[in-house]
Amino acid sequence: MNTIQKKRWETGNMAGGQMTLSTLLRTYTEWKEQTGHSISVVRNIRNVERHIRFFNDKEVLLAEVDTDYLRRFIHYLACEAKEQRHGGLRPLCHTTSRLYLRILSSTMRFALRRGYIQQNPLESLERDDYKSISGGQRQRTYLTIDEVKRLIATPTRCVTIKRAFLFACFTGLRISDLSQLRWKDIHTSGKDVNLSIQMKKTRRCVCIPLSTNALRWLPTRCESTKVFPLPSHLGAVNAPLKTWVRKAGIDKTVTFHTSRHTFATMEITLGADLYVVSKLLGHSSITTTQIYADIVDSKRIEAVRLMDNAF
Repeated sequence: MNTIQKKRWETGNMAGGQMTLSTLLRTYTEWKEQTGHSISVVRNIRNVERHIRFFNDKEVLLAEVDTDYLRRFIHYLACEAKEQRHGGLRPLCHTTSRLYLRILSSTMRFALRRGYIQQNPLESLERDDYKSISGGQRQRTYLTIDEVKRLIATPTRCVTIKRAFLFACFTGLRISDLSQLRWKDIHTSGKDVNLSIQMKKTRRCVCIPLSTNALRWLPTRCESTKVFPLPSHLGAVNAPLKTWVRKAGIDKTVTFHTSRHTFATMEITLGADLYVVSKLLGHSSITTTQIYADIVDSKRIEAVRLMDNAF
């Protein structure tokens, strides 16, 4: 290890010199709240602060956060950290570990801008330092057009969930947005019907033109109610959804969020522009949407290879 990697990072002022990493994370959380960031962003920063407390035997000063400390914290995220999931304590998945490290990185950049530190120690980490949380590309389950048709043709007693899921397959809305959707968010202009909503997760406003397929799954309009009165507990949505999927003869692990992946892959498969799909999904970066394009491309390659194998 070189001298730069071993050094302790000096702080830019006295306040920074006496500030602990936990205090910095709380300061960063407050700033995010004041600047209107989403609840999920704030919650994830608080999760990082909680893991920092679990990781440290004592409060650590910013001046003590060096590359050795960060390597040990990465190891903790990869091998020791646990969170409450599915009714019990579970190890963090690689995706969550990487998210928390990105949050710590953005927190240190915040400290740099505020003058609490003079250099970001994360910039001195090497690629190998991230190996333990690199993992592979997370698989996104989606339904093919044929599978969506099979769901449409399959009856279920949970009509509201069927309508909401299929509506999401043709709009890409998350369940958090569908649950808060009201009739005033749906506007008619001539022959066109559009949905305008501020996404709960990202606080981004999106305008989605509703296709004939999407309109088909809207219930009877009633101004005094939500469009889709879904159960507040996600498990109460996913359980009957899985039963319906099995009844349709689809052998995939499907959750309500699968509808969003289905919308993206269907649009790209049918030739929609990647930038347009990104805007419809409310992505902040087209890089996120590119994942769906890669999925579609890989399936096209598989299809060609299947033909090669047949001859």
